[in-house]
Amino acid sequence: MTGGTFENPGGAPPPPRKNGLAIASVVLGALGVVTCGISAVAGLVMGIVASGQIRGSNGRQTGKSTATAGIIVSAISLFLIVPLTLAAILFPVFAKAREQAQQSVCLNNVRQLSIATQAYAQDYNDTFPPARQWDARLQPAVRSNTVWDCPKLGPGRGGYGYNAAVAGREASRMQNPAAVVLEFEARGGGRPYGGRELADPRHLGRCSTGFIDGHVQALNAEELDGSGIQWTPALVP
Repeated sequence: MTGGTFENPGGAPPPPRKNGLAIASVVLGALGVVTCGISAVAGLVMGIVASGQIRGSNGRQTGKSTATAGIIVSAISLFLIVPLTLAAILFPVFAKAREQAQQSVCLNNVRQLSIATQAYAQDYNDTFPPARQWDARLQPAVRSNTVWDCPKLGPGRGGYGYNAAVAGREASRMQNPAAVVLEFEARGGGRPYGGRELADPRHLGRCSTGFIDGHVQALNAEELDGSGIQWTPALVP
């Protein structure tokens, strides 16, 4: 003891201590798995800083391997977990955008079929085609065979049906042409004819539907059954 202070016996240096940032780096890197990589950013920075501190401590700090482990764990969290998280977030957005694009194609296809049906009626004394041959009768007026195919079902699979209740009837006898269904997206693909039982709301819960007056709508199940929609047309006496 000299002047009220204690001297280190033999002048031995203090024992090295483990770098705290190195330990924190490992912990934060591991937590990156549950924080979607947020804590891994701090873990990566701390690991790099800790590694530099340890190198410049002249042996007074330990934990180099721990700092390295922290850098590796943090990097894995960032470059593996973050992309997976982003993919999980963005996939529903892209899926919805794809459905909306397919719905737009279907609305256009139904519109083209409605136009072809109107053209047929003009050539045949204002009468709509018979149910059993509706697609063959419309074929000459259809611009492209892709019009028959719903993009969700794939090429050659069809997907649109014809309202059999209007088959062979005169367009001019429809009391409310804007309410009477003409063509629509149908269950099971193909080119069937029938009524409401065939309607398929397959794009975001909606069914592309064409009407006698030429307009098209994407209707949900409730709207397809609504009082404003006529599957069996009211006729002028």
